[in-house]
Amino acid sequence: MAPRRVGGVEALLDDLARRRADARWDVAICLTDLPLYIERVPLVAQTSTRRRVAIVSLPALGLRQLRAVRAAVPGLVGRLLTDASEERVLLAGWAPAELAGQVAAIHRVVGEADAGELGYVASRLIGRVRLVIGMVRANRPGRALLSLSKLLVGAFGTAAFALTTDTVWQMAMRLADFASP
Repeated sequence: MAPRRVGGVEALLDDLARRRADARWDVAICLTDLPLYIERVPLVAQTSTRRRVAIVSLPALGLRQLRAVRAAVPGLVGRLLTDASEERVLLAGWAPAELAGQVAAIHRVVGEADAGELGYVASRLIGRVRLVIGMVRANRPGRALLSLSKLLVGAFGTAAFALTTDTVWQMAMRLADFASP
């Protein structure tokens, strides 16, 4: 039974296949910062041997994205090259489930190897936690805090200047005079 896919994943695969054909590449791997899902389960990677493309969702890999990408991409490229060739030469000891053992984020494989459409998904609970952590990492909250700290310094400086200046206190006293009957 083929998994039900969100239209976004299919659209990404189609666009990537078009780019691969235009550039005359043998295969194409897309690393995206989009959170992808199959049947409400976080999608880590999706391969299409018919199109000779694959997509890897970086947020689904969690904090150790670079290490996981280094482990996953060679296997995905090897799978796309061997499945797309006419000889269908199998890599020594390589199976679709082997990628799940190499990358900790991958929980299981969905799809059919004969159809050439395989999705590597994370577990429901830990996969969602890993996805949220990966999305927070991609947004770089530390960098946002640094830029906000400059704004806070400016705001505190303005407030300190306003509180120590006589004109602000004089204005406050006049407003108090208007407010009292």
